[in-house]
Amino acid sequence: MEISVKPSGYTIVKDIRSGMQAQTFLSPVRGQQNTYWTSYRWLPALKQANGALPEIDGREHLDRLVSRHVHVKEHKAKGICFPPSKHLAFKLWPHQEHAATLMRLAKRFYLADAVGLGKTLSTLQAIMTLRTSINRVLVLCPSSVIYQWKDEIEAAVKPEFHKDYRVVIVRGTPKERDKAYATPGLIYLMTYESLLADTKRFKGEWGFPVHPDVLVLDEAWKVKSRTSLTNKALRLLSRPIEYRWALNGTPITNRYEDLFGVYLILDPLMFLSWKNFATRYCNTRMIQLRNGRQFPKIVSYRRIDELQALTSTTMIRRTKEDLGWETAHVLVNNYWVDLSTYQSVAYTKILRADINPLEKGVRARIACLIDQPPEQSPKIRQLQEILTEIIPNESAIVFSESKRFLMILLPILQKAGVTVSTISGDDTMEDRAAKVHRFTKKQTRVLLMTAAGEAGLNLQAADVCINLDLPYSPARLQQRVGRLRTHLGGKDRHVCVLNILARNTIEESIIGMLRKKLRHISQFFGAAAEDFTGCFDAEKLLNEHNT
Repeated sequence: MEISVKPSGYTIVKDIRSGMQAQTFLSPVRGQQNTYWTSYRWLPALKQANGALPEIDGREHLDRLVSRHVHVKEHKAKGICFPPSKHLAFKLWPHQEHAATLMRLAKRFYLADAVGLGKTLSTLQAIMTLRTSINRVLVLCPSSVIYQWKDEIEAAVKPEFHKDYRVVIVRGTPKERDKAYATPGLIYLMTYESLLADTKRFKGEWGFPVHPDVLVLDEAWKVKSRTSLTNKALRLLSRPIEYRWALNGTPITNRYEDLFGVYLILDPLMFLSWKNFATRYCNTRMIQLRNGRQFPKIVSYRRIDELQALTSTTMIRRTKEDLGWETAHVLVNNYWVDLSTYQSVAYTKILRADINPLEKGVRARIACLIDQPPEQSPKIRQLQEILTEIIPNESAIVFSESKRFLMILLPILQKAGVTVSTISGDDTMEDRAAKVHRFTKKQTRVLLMTAAGEAGLNLQAADVCINLDLPYSPARLQQRVGRLRTHLGGKDRHVCVLNILARNTIEESIIGMLRKKLRHISQFFGAAAEDFTGCFDAEKLLNEHNT
């Protein structure tokens, strides 16, 4: 172990045995003199090299980090919880109190409980335990749930303490957002898009008007891409923030790289760099492009046990089954349809076209949906039969990746006498809330949704989820069914998942891809820790098709 100090004050450690390049193991916390942060990953190595540590008051801080690490592991293993806050209007579930305890102790934590287990209230409890030592909390979330956050916070705080937990929503035009920044409050809610726009407007962290003590990333999959502008902006903004929490019901949506992207913000010293992560945990092979260029493609993963161990202190995931909850009984039915003559011709032309593979895939998927005339589409006819004959009185949510197809479907269903509405990314937060309210009050029977409806919305009023196509991510399928809150109602409640799929098309290939991704996810969390049967069984789908 070799240790040196850069002029900037960063401590550099070179671990020759593991092959790691010289990297920052200890970094100063801005605004706190002689205070340094290191990932829990490197504590054993740094303790071993304690005698070689330079005189930066790092040893005392290292001792405190080791002590905190021991406490986090002990509290996690034994389920120890801090006493519930007296500011809460009601008692939380034990698993929520446990999560709040770990979030406060670890400071940088990934709460990956399954959809519907109350991550918002766990976060609020953690904030309450810090109330006397923090001044501002910045919560980033999708626009679809920003008012849900506000409602849940205000409902959970006793009325006499509302003034201490004032919620400010930062949205609208730049002038409206500036006014919100200047409004006194504790918890500031804003979307990732607004944050990115204002980070550019205020030129990074130095000019950003909110200087939070706590950063909360809700639906953290939105920052999983390490190369995205939002991820880069958050890495810059989060530098001086000591408490960083990520919330996500689906921590691995497609690949293990999703973890790396989120941890770049939560705990950038965990994996040091993308090069180190890819070299140590990924198997790659070279892919040749048409222009002759080559690039490495990740095909599988290794050292999964090590990856699990590294994240075990700063991540926790529980499912409804882990908590012993009696969940609703999920029934899955799959409807395979054949393409019409018009669709078959269009589909064949697309496959033969000399176009970008990504564009070809998108067009092929649309060809499985749209027909001429539109009402003759096999999927539309099957959907009409389901809504009018099979479940004529049930409320349902219908998902498709194509907004264009849903807009074609809308007047067809209205003409058939179905009360229907759509939710897409074009809706304002107010419009979306109004549509969900009408659906909850049974004023609308069917909701047509794009990906905008997959995250955060509570659609317990529905007992039927219909997939007109499948996303490439198994986690997004779980998010869809999670909107029905299958953990509520107990075993006497029945939830039905219907998948309408086209034979001999790209949709069969998507099932194969989903099956492969499911194996990766179950490897990391364990077969019992990730239950996707509420969405569909990939093996069952393929077997049904082949019979």
